[in-house]
Amino acid sequence: MKKLFIYLAVVFFVLFLISIVKFNYDKTETMYWNTIRIQFSIQAILLLFASIVLMIIHFFIKK
Repeated sequence: MKKLFIYLAVVFFVLFLISIVKFNYDKTETMYWNTIRIQFSIQAILLLFASIVLMIIHFFIKK
């Protein structure tokens, strides 16, 4: 169960990093793509936050 939480956190963190990199490198594209990227980065931040919360909850349950 603990490995699953760690795996999810890593996946979300990787998605978060990818979204930041894409957002910073492709600013020259159209507004449409930029809007999608902004939405994706917000989603990635929310997923990262959710994974951190899950890990904290898991840590407290284990104690």
